[in-house]
Amino acid sequence: GSAPDFTLQLETHIQSNVTLATQMKENGFADIPTEYDQEGTYRIYRDLLEEAKSHLLLHNANGEQIQRNIDIAKDVPVRLIHGLQDEDIPWQSSLDLSKQLTCQDVELILIKNGNHRLSSTQHLDRMVDVLDDILRWMQRREAHYIYTFYSKKAPLDDFFPISSRHINENYQCIKQDQT
Repeated sequence: GSAPDFTLQLETHIQSNVTLATQMKENGFADIPTEYDQEGTYRIYRDLLEEAKSHLLLHNANGEQIQRNIDIAKDVPVRLIHGLQDEDIPWQSSLDLSKQLTCQDVELILIKNGNHRLSSTQHLDRMVDVLDDILRWMQRREAHYIYTFYSKKAPLDDFFPISSRHINENYQCIKQDQT
């Protein structure tokens, strides 16, 4: 998933809630209610919000949206995955980010029934597929460089033991741990 500048949303949420704003002012943190943690809250520190202002991508430190070119390696694939049912971070933030990336191979994958966590088996399978595609791209790219360097052919698995089989084996372990 992608959540550029999510700390601005957190700060706005804290400031708009008297209890949270008071807690932040008095303690330097606010305990934000969440359904994702067993304790029912996430503790957000003032230092996090302040530090994050120097790492914003789509906004300036005053929270105003800005346009900029976000440079990353021009020849790598970028995949942004976002659930349309995400109530915490609007999917449009991923669209905004994708528009400002300067690399050519950018895909925004919107999951119609996906929420913020994208943690169902179906969603996790989709993310594994995306990761598998990127790993295959890396294998082809690196194998080309290695082949060119050594001027001999070799199976990709000789150079890269990570494969979809390894990913799926690890993913099965993760799924078993969750049950």
